[in-house]
Amino acid sequence: MKRSIRTLLAALMLWSATILPAMAEPSAQAEVIAVYDRSSGMVEISGRAGAAEGARVAVQVRGPQNRLDYMDQGLTGPGGTFRFRYMPAEHEPGTYRVVIGGEAGAEPASASFSLAAGSAAAEELRAALSPEQPDGSGGWYVTPVTVTLQAAGVDAGAPPEYRVNQGQWQSYGAPFTLGTDGEHRIEFRHTGGEAENARLYSASVKLDTTAPVTTAQIAPSAGPAAEGRSPSQTIRLQAEDNLSVTRSVYRIDGGPWNAYSHPVTAAVYGSGRFEYRSFDEAGNTEEVRSLVQGTGQPAAQAPAADSPVLRLRVVTDPAILRPADGRMIPVTASVYGEHESGLHSYSLESITADVPLPEEDIEGASIGAFDPSFLLRAVPGRRYLITYTALDAAGRQVRSSVDLAVPSMPDAAREPGSAPAAPMAERVEGG
Repeated sequence: MKRSIRTLLAALMLWSATILPAMAEPSAQAEVIAVYDRSSGMVEISGRAGAAEGARVAVQVRGPQNRLDYMDQGLTGPGGTFRFRYMPAEHEPGTYRVVIGGEAGAEPASASFSLAAGSAAAEELRAALSPEQPDGSGGWYVTPVTVTLQAAGVDAGAPPEYRVNQGQWQSYGAPFTLGTDGEHRIEFRHTGGEAENARLYSASVKLDTTAPVTTAQIAPSAGPAAEGRSPSQTIRLQAEDNLSVTRSVYRIDGGPWNAYSHPVTAAVYGSGRFEYRSFDEAGNTEEVRSLVQGTGQPAAQAPAADSPVLRLRVVTDPAILRPADGRMIPVTASVYGEHESGLHSYSLESITADVPLPEEDIEGASIGAFDPSFLLRAVPGRRYLITYTALDAAGRQVRSSVDLAVPSMPDAAREPGSAPAAPMAERVEGG
């Protein structure tokens, strides 16, 4: 059926382009009339194509410059009757030619209608929004929107009608406000004639006035802390929004903001401030929230500046990067503070190797941020040097590095009974 419809429309286009200019009268077997309704801006095309009911009939309309303005197809009704309605695409002034063709043996018929200059403007109706433009991001409004219907050429006794989101039609008397978050479609029309035949106008509004809400959950990491080491905690952020959440960020003790992508693991001492917030698609920003890491109790008095310097220890999981087959391997670093001065905060300072590193061999590492997890490429024989910088509770900086080795050959190629490569010694600096 689809092929026959396409064939019918193609034949109709060819007939209108070659025969129509020479025709003066439609065939006696088919009848067609076309009428433009100025009040609604619609064109009604009706008539008869043969005598059969349920036969396919196609219509084509060409504008004053012989450009295709409308094309459609349908089935005839009782006695071969048909009816199409459409709105001219550009309302170009001049004469429009209508061609009808059918499959019931009737030859194509033609008719015409004319549009005068200014036809489209006689009954214009538009929605003026306040604010005029979206005041959020991505086409979203973040404040309620006031809608004012503005009409030209309408009798004072015939106010327009409007509805929101396919609701009930209402008579417009004064500006109205959209205050409910979501995507809204406003439809409006004149009521001077028959409502069902009135020209339909529309406008769309995307409204989100609500910022996301983020909750943080703290849980001790698995396993007890060794003697003299700070306890390790995992912080998980969960952001919720009535429409959509774009991203969440966090920072430690007033440091730089970091994008949150996975639970954050940290070794803490006493109290440390963890701040976080989220943003949604519309640009709403959550107020900064915070929690205290560690015991949840007020921070203990900081050690004196002349107290022993914190010893920082970094341990990676895995301790050896394998298999040595060039794949990206997840690495998690645990940072421990070994002294009564305690670990206050830390950040990833650098990841280097014994050879120049291509950028694609490190993924997900936020240098200068509170980042314990990333991916490294397991190139046979390579040795990575991972360095963290920390502050102790007295505000002194200490640095510690750990070597992460990749075996010189894949496990499958190693001699039976031979030992894998051992990691190099840890390097610690304080000050």
